[in-house]
Amino acid sequence: MDKKKETVTDKKSFVFYHDQFESIKNLPKEIFADLIMAVMDYSSTGTEPDFDPVMCALFSTFKNTIDRDREKYNKICNRNRDNGLKGGRPKNPVKPKKPSGLIGNPSEPKKADSDSDSDSVRDSERDIKNTPSFDVEDAFKQFWAIFPKKIGKLDAKKKFAKAMKEATLSELIESLNKQKLSFEWTKEGGRYIPNPSTWLNQGRWMDEIAVATPKAKKMSEMTYQEQQEHLDKIQANIMGARK
Repeated sequence: MDKKKETVTDKKSFVFYHDQFESIKNLPKEIFADLIMAVMDYSSTGTEPDFDPVMCALFSTFKNTIDRDREKYNKICNRNRDNGLKGGRPKNPVKPKKPSGLIGNPSEPKKADSDSDSDSVRDSERDIKNTPSFDVEDAFKQFWAIFPKKIGKLDAKKKFAKAMKEATLSELIESLNKQKLSFEWTKEGGRYIPNPSTWLNQGRWMDEIAVATPKAKKMSEMTYQEQQEHLDKIQANIMGARK
């Protein structure tokens, strides 16, 4: 029987990340279709599917994203409702405009364009990312949700904040998704997957690891047993090594 819970919002959409698609795109068509239909049903009705453990592990990555977005949506709705009861959104204090005259010298002369402009743009993006408006807590939740080994969360959170000064969230996620599919991380049930704090502290997102497995077959070319073993590896990557 499907497990159903009360729908807590009237939200009409949810976020589908590219890295989530990368994790499931090689599934057999029937399994892929069942998973996507279950995700859509959960997003609109709150109904959880009655899957086997492997499919439940795949489904949970989408469920976590939908639940997180729904919680944020609820907070915004509640805030807007409260502001409406108080007569509208609080007004910001009016700040005096800066003079626009030509009197006086500019504080800094305009620099000529150079080949380092692209580096400056990247540095500026990191500066913007690390301003108070950037939600490090939310970024860490996204990172933690897909890291296959759930060990030392508090220490990992500290290392994550430090790593965000050296890399963007998209860089961490992209590298992590590649390494999760590598032979090094999937062999022996994920025995050699590093702890998340170690991975962050050592800058392991910069590692160059081949993502191809020894038997680089498409799902359609695998036997039923090989398909099950491949799905078991995906489950291990998502749920983590719990030894």
